[in-house]
Amino acid sequence: MRKAMRYAERYEDQFMQLEEAEQMTLGGILIHTERLAVVKNVLKPEDFRYEKHRMIYRAMLDMARQNILIDVYNLWCFINDCGQLDKVGRASYLSYLCQIAWRC
Repeated sequence: MRKAMRYAERYEDQFMQLEEAEQMTLGGILIHTERLAVVKNVLKPEDFRYEKHRMIYRAMLDMARQNILIDVYNLWCFINDCGQLDKVGRASYLSYLCQIAWRC
């Protein structure tokens, strides 16, 4: 059990950094939607470790395919219409993604 605790403590910081990197990526796309055209051929939804980030990125890709403007409100509406809003953390989480991206 102690070995597992040491392992968890050792990698906890790396997981936190990974989550923040994913949040900054999504927030950056929300702030500068033209960046999606640059990353969509390289970054796939499966590349995100966290399911809620995969869902948000998939929604962004779907919105881009349908020529829907990607911003916090439209993304919120799109995810809500898909019935997945509770799974991604509601509108406050989408706003938080923008805030974390602005800090960089």
